[in-house]
Amino acid sequence: MILLDTSFIIDLYKGVDSTKPLLGELRGRSVATTTVSVFEVLAGVHHLRLKEEERHFARFFSTVRLLSVDRPSAEQASRIMGELMRIGKQVNALDAIIAGIALANKAEAMVTRDEDFLEIAKVADLNVRTY
Repeated sequence: MILLDTSFIIDLYKGVDSTKPLLGELRGRSVATTTVSVFEVLAGVHHLRLKEEERHFARFFSTVRLLSVDRPSAEQASRIMGELMRIGKQVNALDAIIAGIALANKAEAMVTRDEDFLEIAKVADLNVRTY
């Protein structure tokens, strides 16, 4: 299973060219995202009152597997955050939670352009695919 991060979901919607080569690679593969990404995407949509985008993302999130925070993913996220704090690196806590979800669910890879995940990959066995 390939985990799609918030940045990829938004860039895919916007038609960012660098997402297109990855679409071919993802075709036929099991993909998922997290309820944290649902929160991140929809918070911006609701903030700006973007009704068309709200409908688009509601459809998108209804077609992709959604992974939630559970105890194993929270434990993975806390290990990640603790290790990063130990080496003096700061990342967005939501990114640590997303990474914890990916690890707990044994994601093969994570697709993102968010550099926080490159920092996370330094302390966790997370395969990060950037574009």
